[in-house]
Amino acid sequence: MIKVRILIGHGLEVDLLALGLMHPWCDVRDTAVYSPYMKKVMDPLTVMLLPRDLQGLAADVLHRDISDLNGGPILDAICCLDLYKTAR
Repeated sequence: MIKVRILIGHGLEVDLLALGLMHPWCDVRDTAVYSPYMKKVMDPLTVMLLPRDLQGLAADVLHRDISDLNGGPILDAICCLDLYKTAR
């Protein structure tokens, strides 16, 4: 079903692993590991990039509150798609 499709989401590596699926990295758009959306942590020797939570990204980039539990995974999916479109 997902073969030859582009997957868009947040933290897709964990989801695919839980489902026992593999997908080509070139067809994955993961907002959790997209460097402009990651949090920069300064270390004395280097700068590390850490993933941010989807709620924080939605608030900062899209100016949207997704903390409403009624939306659930559908609201998360819409938010990821909007984040992708914003960065595209």
